[in-house]
Amino acid sequence: MSGRRPYARTLATTALVGALFLPTDASAAPCRAETCNGLDPLTTHCDIAARTVKSAPLPGGGRLELRWSATCQANWARVSGVFAGTPVMVENTVDDWQDATAGTSTYSHTPMVDGTHSSRAGARFGDAVHWTLWA
Repeated sequence: MSGRRPYARTLATTALVGALFLPTDASAAPCRAETCNGLDPLTTHCDIAARTVKSAPLPGGGRLELRWSATCQANWARVSGVFAGTPVMVENTVDDWQDATAGTSTYSHTPMVDGTHSSRAGARFGDAVHWTLWA
């Protein structure tokens, strides 16, 4: 039985330390607004508690989303149900622009732009870009 205690203590310590690195409010965010431009929402943990503010259907049954992080004050585009290689983009009204190419996972996303300005998400199919509404 004494062999179990170090494991439990290690597990509890690991959980506590891990929780310390997750942003819980704006002061804990790794970036905010314009400092998030070009950063990945997953590696910065800006995706935690993020929500979809605008969405649009895409050809072939895919979905385009404009994601918003209140913690980081940033937006990014996310797609699902599209072919790998589909160009995805996000822009705001002050000409911040980020793009990415959809991969093979369920969801693909762009880097972030400053979300304190209106933003929209887009995906290119052939010669046409399909956009969400501005938010």
